[in-house]
Amino acid sequence: MAWQSAASRPLLRSGRSSGSPCWPGARRPRNGPARKMAELAGHAAPGRLRAAVHARLPLADAPAVHRLIEERSHVGRILVLP
Repeated sequence: MAWQSAASRPLLRSGRSSGSPCWPGARRPRNGPARKMAELAGHAAPGRLRAAVHARLPLADAPAVHRLIEERSHVGRILVLP
């Protein structure tokens, strides 16, 4: 069964497209997300991907960690160290 274009997808009550096919047995195009994950894994294995770290704080500074999270102003991970 062929994938439907966005123009021919069924609309929801709100008039927007559901974004996914609604008939039984329908599938998304092959290799979309799987291909992207394989590409990311290929970069992660040799260490070419690095997580952005905003702060490294000891567990004793838990209130500061909570404050950073609640402010939502950080970019990257907040690491809590033992």
